[in-house]
Amino acid sequence: MSRQRLLKLVTGVMLITVFLAGCGTPAAITEEDLIGVWKRQEGETFYFQFNEDGTFKVASSEAFLKGSTFDMGEFQLEGALLTLTTSAESSDCVGQVGSYQMELTEEGDLKFTLDEDECGLRGPDAQLSPWERVSP
Repeated sequence: MSRQRLLKLVTGVMLITVFLAGCGTPAAITEEDLIGVWKRQEGETFYFQFNEDGTFKVASSEAFLKGSTFDMGEFQLEGALLTLTTSAESSDCVGQVGSYQMELTEEGDLKFTLDEDECGLRGPDAQLSPWERVSP
């Protein structure tokens, strides 16, 4: 093999490696990344609040997170898998469990991808992404 062909081959392999590294799997999300209030950027306005004590709330306004929520319960994050269990105080889907693959985008927004959810109401709303951080 000529020196010129070898140089082209090595350059090609390097370019492919750089390209694939840029398209890799998203960075792991941590509970620290998740904690706070998030606002959905598309469709009807919803707010998702994740608390340090492992609880969550969903409401139609940031003010309603303090009282008039329509979904609440406990969450657990294992790697990128978020599991939500709705509490008895929720207006819908009481006791139902849902799981989502979570991603923190390069812009710092939160993206939900449905894994499975017993609550048919929650999945379509959560997946309308991205969700932007409103407060830590």
